Parts: sequence; C-alpha cells; structure tokens
Amino acid sequence: MGKYLIEQNSNGMEVYYEPYFGEQLCLQEVEQIGSSHIEGIAPMEIMEREGTQVVRYMIGTKKPLEALGNNGMSEAEVLNMFIQIMEMILQTEALGIGVSNLLLDKKCIFIDKKTKECSVLFHCSDCKTGLPGIEVFIKSVLESIQINYNQYNVTKYIEQYLEENKQINVIDFKEYMVNMKNQLFEQKYYSGQQSLSCRLGDKSIQIEELLEIAAPTLATAKMMEEETVVHKAYLVRCASNEQILITKSMFTLGSDETKVDYVIKGNGAISRVHAMILIREGNYFIKDLDSTNHTFVNRILVKGAKEMDLLPGCSVILGNEAFVFYYEEEQKNEDLLF
Repeated sequence: MGKYLIEQNSNGMEVYYEPYFGEQLCLQEVEQIGSSHIEGIAPMEIMEREGTQVVRYMIGTKKPLEALGNNGMSEAEVLNMFIQIMEMILQTEALGIGVSNLLLDKKCIFIDKKTKECSVLFHCSDCKTGLPGIEVFIKSVLESIQINYNQYNVTKYIEQYLEENKQINVIDFKEYMVNMKNQLFEQKYYSGQQSLSCRLGDKSIQIEELLEIAAPTLATAKMMEEETVVHKAYLVRCASNEQILITKSMFTLGSDETKVDYVIKGNGAISRVHAMILIREGNYFIKDLDSTNHTFVNRILVKGAKEMDLLPGCSVILGNEAFVFYYEEEQKNEDLLF
C-alpha cells in the first residue's frame, strides 16, 4: 500500500494518497463514489502531483479522530460517530462497493468539532493489505480514544455487543447505537418520569441503576402504551397493485435480487440498485442511488445526494415504473399490556 500525506493550506486540510510503484488507482471507483455523493466520504479527485498520479481528499477544517480523541470525546459524540460510520457503510454496500475500501482508522477519520460530522477516506487502490475491519476499528476506538464518561460507561455496552456478536451486522450495530443514544442522552418524559427500559439489539436492558430514578407507575405505563403508535408504510406498484411494505430503516429497490430489499422485475429501465427509502424519526424519505433513468416524486426529479420527502398519496416513479406511497398509523392494542 502507498502512503498518505497531510497538508494544511488556506482551504483547510488536504490529504493525498500516493501509490507505490506498480500500484494501480481504481479510477472507476473514484468516479462512482464521487457521482454518488455518499454523505461522510471525503470528496476526492485524481490529479497529478510532482509527476505522479495521486488521489486528493478535501477535508477542510475537520480534525483527525486521533487528535480529538486524545483531548477527550463525550459518550454521545462517540455513539454519534459510530452511527454515522455505520450509515456510511450501508450506503457504500448498497452501491455494490465493499466496506474494505473504507479507511476505518483513527488517523483517517476526520470530525468537525462544531457540527460533529464525520469524513472517512475511501481507499482507491487495488492494494488493500492491512486495512482494518469494522471490529478492529471499534475496539481501537474504545482502547485508544479518551472518552469523557458521564455516568453511563457506554464502553461496557459496546464491549458486551462485541462479545456476543463475533461478526458485526452493520444494521444491527447501528440500531444498537441509536437506541443507546436515545435512551441515555435523549430521554423522553412521561408524567414527569423517564422510561427506564430500552431495547438494545435483541436484548431488553434495564438501566435503572444508571439513571437512579423511580420506575414508571402503572398509570404512567398505561399512558406510555396509549401514546405508542405503530407505523405502517408501503408502496403500491401501479402496474400490479402489489403492496410493498417498508420493513427497514434503509429499504432499497432495484432489479438485482442479490443487492436490494425489493426486486422490480420485468422492467429494463430499472437499475440494479435504483433507489433507497430511509426512515428517520418517523419520517420517510427517498434517495436516488445514481440510477440510469432517475427517480421522481410527484414528477419532481430527485437529484444527486438530495433526499425527497415521502408523504401519503404521493407518486413515486423509478425509471418508468409508477408507485404510490402510503403511510398509516395504528394504535397498539391496549389489552395486550396487563
């Protein structure tokens, strides 16, 4: 593998990757990632530098994770970083590019001190020897980054996940981090009291000893159940009236059955990985994944990395295939509680 060089100039920080003799840069991958505008992957370009073809990454004012970690990061910041990186991995995999190209290393991940946004370097060479995997990266963060603990010690929960899951499932780990962040740092109040249980992955964890507050009363628990809403969102394919239930927070559609959650068959205008529906905080969005024949919402083109809101009754067109989006709310059956 070649070498990475960091330079500081008037535009902020720039990183250059200079390959060793005989090492090939993957120009197609650079072009594909650049045109896809995956949020979190540092913008890059191929250029000539001192007679050598190199990759230039534009980092701006962000600082390396290693430097920030040495000065201390809060538990919420660490969880937020893991969530962003898992999201980035999922988007990269949706394009058919493996996680092995992402430089998951504390020296190669850059964070904006104000916005907390991450940028990861994408390795564009045919040589990937020595690149760390997801598990190695997470363990190195826990071991070498100074984490300023509040009272929760999130490290032990993450270490517990790693012990129970020898190979990380990116979607599960992301949801585990999101649930932990919501439970510990974005508490919801019901009648002046906090909910004490949260689902982290597949296990229900009680954290009373951490929060040291009273458990909800029976009346509070009933009110919590009454306020819990089950969301049902789906697309209806106009040509067949088929109902396509959105079952994941990142739901992909396309023609390649090995790479998407819903396969659109019998239509040559559909790209292999055409579009993605995203769920965030109960809201639905759609994003085009650099498809050949584009994505439209209510006849408006979904451009580049832009995400378009999906509202009940709106039309969605992938290539020339028409769908209608529906969103319903159903109350849970209160009789199931007690």
